[in-house]
Amino acid sequence: MYIEVERMWYDRFPVMPVSVGKSCPQKRVDRLVHGYGWHQFLWVLEGEGQYRTPDGEGALRAGEGLFTRAGEQHLYEPAPAFSTMWVTFSGGEQLLEYYGVGQALHFEAPRTLSAAGEELERFCRSAPSPAVRSSHLYAFLVELLEEILPKEDAFADRVVRFLEQNCQFPLTLDRIAGEVGMDRFSLCHRYKRQCGESVMQTLRRIRLRKARRLLRYTVFSVEEVGRLCGFESPGYFIGQFRRDQGCTPAVYRRQRQELT
Repeated sequence: MYIEVERMWYDRFPVMPVSVGKSCPQKRVDRLVHGYGWHQFLWVLEGEGQYRTPDGEGALRAGEGLFTRAGEQHLYEPAPAFSTMWVTFSGGEQLLEYYGVGQALHFEAPRTLSAAGEELERFCRSAPSPAVRSSHLYAFLVELLEEILPKEDAFADRVVRFLEQNCQFPLTLDRIAGEVGMDRFSLCHRYKRQCGESVMQTLRRIRLRKARRLLRYTVFSVEEVGRLCGFESPGYFIGQFRRDQGCTPAVYRRQRQELT
């Protein structure tokens, strides 16, 4: 269903629906050159497809979805076949910013999402004015974003807890993002906005804190401490430690031993 709304209304309300509908089956959609003119939530009803954005690519299975901002380059296609439902809309930037949504987001669709989408379509068909359509869409988006994205405190806690429990291993932004159910761009954007530093800055701080503790209370060599804290080489560990503490790990250990 494409919703007939004069363009003049798109700038007069916080959000405005453009289309709501289903594709059964879904055909290949290639927007890798110019993107799309509207924000879009798309989710899989049956079957399996593939998606691609500048930040990554992967499978789209039943119960999963893809969000793309207006203008974001993307592609999705059957693999081998799937059916989808979608909602496209204008506006909503402040809402997306509040929930830390990046340019694209691969998400797990709530079980009630399709029913909510069908209800939104019915509302849009029968709504007497653009204002009513806008209010129904706003409620739909808030409920959806509350479901698919962790609450602010829980989100930061989950990221930090994962970093603390796995700091001894090689960690990439893609791996960390996967643990909290987000794409890399959304993770970095939301974490920096909430915590005031990047995910990798937090990881570095956690690793160095663990290194100080091991240097002070264990007999592991400097090389072993670096390895146990996830630093890729002894030289890199020593350089990062000196930058943080103003001295090498060996000097730090000697100074702390002299104080006890």
